[in-house]
Amino acid sequence: MELIMTRNLLFDNIKLAMVFLVVFGHLIEPLLDHGHLARTLYMFIYSFHMPVFIMLAGALTKLDESEKRSYKNIASIIVPFVVFTLLYELINLLGYRTISHYTLNFEPHWILWFLFSLFIWKLAFPIIMKLRFPLVISVIISLCAGYVDDVGSFLSISRTLYFFPFFILGYKLNNTLIAKDRLFNLPAIFYWALLALIFVGLFIFKEVPYQWFYGGDSYANLGVESNYGFVYRLFCYGLSTIAALAVFMVIPNRGEKVASYGENSLYVYAWHGLFIKVAVYFGIMSSVAEMSSLTALLIFFVASVLLTMLLASHWMASLTNKLLLQPAQQLLLSNK
Repeated sequence: MELIMTRNLLFDNIKLAMVFLVVFGHLIEPLLDHGHLARTLYMFIYSFHMPVFIMLAGALTKLDESEKRSYKNIASIIVPFVVFTLLYELINLLGYRTISHYTLNFEPHWILWFLFSLFIWKLAFPIIMKLRFPLVISVIISLCAGYVDDVGSFLSISRTLYFFPFFILGYKLNNTLIAKDRLFNLPAIFYWALLALIFVGLFIFKEVPYQWFYGGDSYANLGVESNYGFVYRLFCYGLSTIAALAVFMVIPNRGEKVASYGENSLYVYAWHGLFIKVAVYFGIMSSVAEMSSLTALLIFFVASVLLTMLLASHWMASLTNKLLLQPAQQLLLSNK
């Protein structure tokens, strides 16, 4: 979701597609107990959409420890995190007259975990890249963390550790992801078939907890008491990596007008949760969920398209910057 200086149509298309799936995935959550299709679709989306985003963030990251780079990370990640945390808390106070459990438990507010974790990855990245096998080490740390029962949402520690390998993998595959025909010289139909196979597999193994793809719980909390919890997590890593790479292969590197919306994926990600919270508060989400599963999926799909395009519009990005982010940067940061 990080803004880049030189536009890449492929990356912008990927960001737009993935942020749409973020919105759609959050909208269909009320349908998870209403039928197989919605649950499978949800699991399928969560198996790759955040890994793709995080690999993309890694691919766009430079191994740079300069003060200028640190300042940019604070301005582009921490400032939006603080601003939208305050907005989410304000909505919570207005609707429920209380501070959210996120703030009370020192957790990033709901979807804002990604911004907080992204900043931590940026800080830790130059350090771990000094090691000989950074990707392997990051995976081992994540596998070990799953055995700690208390690991969870506090400061987004669990998700930060779980998704960090995707960040490193994205950095290592940068050139391959940009020139995607260099290594994976296969027709697009192969990757579509691979994604379809993953979807069918998730449909068949419907009892698997979708929370495995959240990366936010210990093995015990996910119902695995044995010493082999790491095997389940390794399987999730493998499945997500295959699905994510397939997504990189099937999304086209064209369509400049559509891709331009991908520049503003940050605003879609940060804003859409507020719209969903308002919809939940007024009972709109539950009303749609009471309809037939297919009807509800169609309504949520259309709503996701409209909401994504609205929040990704350039006027929305301009308003957000002028009214919120730039004033916050002037307030919180020293001049550079």
